[in-house]
Amino acid sequence: MTHVVAITGAGSGLGRALALRYAARGSAVAIAGRNIDKLLETRAQLEAMKATVFSWRCDVTDEDSVRSFVDATVHQLGRIDVFVNNAGYAHAGHIVDTPVADWQALFDTNLFGVVRACRAVIPQMRQQRAGHLVNIASFAGIANAPTMAAYNASKAALISLSETLRMELHDDGIGVTVACPSFFDTDLHLSLQTPNPEMRGVVERLIKRSGFTAEQIADDILRAVDKKKFLVLSQPQSKRLYWLKRLSTGLYVRAMLNYIRQRNAKAAAYQQQKNQAATTLGKSS
Repeated sequence: MTHVVAITGAGSGLGRALALRYAARGSAVAIAGRNIDKLLETRAQLEAMKATVFSWRCDVTDEDSVRSFVDATVHQLGRIDVFVNNAGYAHAGHIVDTPVADWQALFDTNLFGVVRACRAVIPQMRQQRAGHLVNIASFAGIANAPTMAAYNASKAALISLSETLRMELHDDGIGVTVACPSFFDTDLHLSLQTPNPEMRGVVERLIKRSGFTAEQIADDILRAVDKKKFLVLSQPQSKRLYWLKRLSTGLYVRAMLNYIRQRNAKAAAYQQQKNQAATTLGKSS
């Protein structure tokens, strides 16, 4: 029986990396996303591997769209063994600068998009008495760093949802994994929503300096699913901060505040260099 993996947000980044990794194992892959061009790029790469692939345009903010993806995948490929909730986007900004409408839009994708998918796919997995849900959260949902309140809250809610599902679905033979990566080399900054344009540059620099690729994160997730492991923390710094927070909230807060001050100082120095360079260029012209 062919192993079937369905992935939302599969047009690029981690979603694409997961699709390629599972296809390399011989799984049939159903990929979904809103951007058709990106989705077709992923499909072309899968077809080049001679993989069995099914693609579907899906908007996770639309319940009918999500249900149609699940139903069409089961009709086309016979079943769904692993469902990856990867669709989502990032947001950065102080809480007072972020309109409530931005919060609602973010939660509609990052949290309720997962809720819609789970409601659609869980009945199918219950019929099989087997399956595995993978929810792509973020270390932001654990770290809760400043200037990312809406994003932090959406991912913290997703972690909580995953913990609940882990308990609810255990006796149905359905496993749950929640991945909480920190920054890694992806195009997250391109979809970043923020009222402060300078934040896009900050996030882009953090991504470039991360030293981790989407493929590395994908490999960690595949191993976690194989071992039926719940929480995936890929980066060493994230693991240290996670355990520090569990052991001593006070020490964790001090460590985070020091980190944020250092980051802000570096960002200010970088901006000052840019301003000086712009001033020098202006004078020379």
